[in-house]
Amino acid sequence: MREDAWRRFLLPEELSRHKFSAFVPRHPTVDIMHGDLECRYTFPVVDGRTVTFLNFPWREANRSTVPAPYSVLTTDLRERDVVCGGLPKAAAALGSAKAGAQAGAVVLLNSGCVPDLTGEDLSPLVARTDPERPVFYHPSNGKDMAPVIVGEMARLARPLRGLRAARAGSVNLIGYPAGRCGQELVELLAEAGVRVEACLVPDISPASIRRGWRAGLQVVMPDAALEGVYDELLKTMGIPAVRPPAPYGLEATGAWLAAVCRAAGGKPAGARRALLRHRRSWGSWRDMKAEARGFRLGFVLDVPALRRLSDPSWHVGIPVVAALKEMGFGLDFLVFGGAEAVGGAKRHRLHLFRSPAELAGKLAKLPARAFYSDCFFDSRLSRRGKAQFSLATFEPGIAGGLRTLERLLGICRLPFYGRYGRYLLAGAGGRA
Repeated sequence: MREDAWRRFLLPEELSRHKFSAFVPRHPTVDIMHGDLECRYTFPVVDGRTVTFLNFPWREANRSTVPAPYSVLTTDLRERDVVCGGLPKAAAALGSAKAGAQAGAVVLLNSGCVPDLTGEDLSPLVARTDPERPVFYHPSNGKDMAPVIVGEMARLARPLRGLRAARAGSVNLIGYPAGRCGQELVELLAEAGVRVEACLVPDISPASIRRGWRAGLQVVMPDAALEGVYDELLKTMGIPAVRPPAPYGLEATGAWLAAVCRAAGGKPAGARRALLRHRRSWGSWRDMKAEARGFRLGFVLDVPALRRLSDPSWHVGIPVVAALKEMGFGLDFLVFGGAEAVGGAKRHRLHLFRSPAELAGKLAKLPARAFYSDCFFDSRLSRRGKAQFSLATFEPGIAGGLRTLERLLGICRLPFYGRYGRYLLAGAGGRA
């Protein structure tokens, strides 16, 4: 265990490592892992229904997305295969996948660590496949598989030279959440006169990419973990791209809508007209915001994480602090080490701690009702009488913003942890 595990509540590296669990298959797929069986279980299933260790931001989107058929094969390399070679197993798995897959299915061949160490090259095997049923091959070269797949799919779906006709006022959304809130963004843009051709990443199906070639503009969600995928897709498609601040919060959604309309060549009146259709939402927002002003939320972090907290690209594009401020919440920042100066504005305050005991004491005393944590159930908070929230709490758009604020208010109103946290602490023998 890391020495600093006791004070790590923000885990962007761990979320980034599992970023491809956000890719829910929208197209029939057969995934072949050429390696030992354990490689198949490197990453957990994040379907929105299975309990996981982390609060994955895409959990609810995965829950509301109906996946296409997805089959997994492994060559299950053993010691004999390491000595004698595993190519026969790879060829057999590839033949089985192509024979059993339904027409048009995507076949992925992912080479694991063992073939890399033994020096096996699967390229000739892939080259002999039927070009009408391509195999997307990823060698074990230390690079992510998703950019390779995205780039190859985009190239295969490219229209013949001179036949790509971009539709005026049409866009692709890249990196935006799938599921209900993603569909709401599509509908909001349609109300403003902007047509969404495709929502690419996490959807990377051939059909979506073919539709995406018709767009005149790519609207990209800032996300450092997906920059490799973005770069490959944008480079291959060559369609102009913009990266407006993400639409989390009603004011932020209005600014995002106006920016997209402007970049797509639309009229400002279109964005204003779309927002007017949701004017009742602003009344609900104001009422809930008035209540939120009576609550505080908190973060536990070190100085580097504090600096990154205002950069949405570190948090799957979500401007966490800006969104919470727009909603009206007061904020407490518990910072490990750092400068001697403490305090801050009346609504937002900075506090220092240097030890587990000091952290536990300040968690218990601060008035914040809930603290941020990427851990699925964080007993460090519940034992100190605090609820928790995470990136999974946030949704984009107007309706998504209302749900987010309502969700956060529900977390703050919950008296359970404040009332019974001391019993959880007693049950743990007084440990933090």
